[in-house]
Amino acid sequence: MIQVKILRLQGLNEIHLEASGHAGYAEPGRDIVCSAFSMLWQNLAGSVRNLTKARVKDSLTNTGTHVLEFTPITDKRMLLLLESFRQGVQSLQDAYPDCVQLAEY
Repeated sequence: MIQVKILRLQGLNEIHLEASGHAGYAEPGRDIVCSAFSMLWQNLAGSVRNLTKARVKDSLTNTGTHVLEFTPITDKRMLLLLESFRQGVQSLQDAYPDCVQLAEY
């Protein structure tokens, strides 16, 4: 299962996203859920970098968790892109509840 966490760190003026796991819908290389999620993730990171003034930090932890951090969270375009990402992940979760889990804090 792909686990996605969206953390809004108001005191730090930052949004922190984490993604870990695998959808498990199909064999590697043929998993449409993994492919859809990867496209959402990559599109969010690239769009925020290219279309907003927010700073993007993209990293991978030693446990395999992908992390995106955006600052500052006052850029309205960045917030719109984040909401679009959130809705895309929510749609994936609704369509494939055994493959995707979204949590917001």
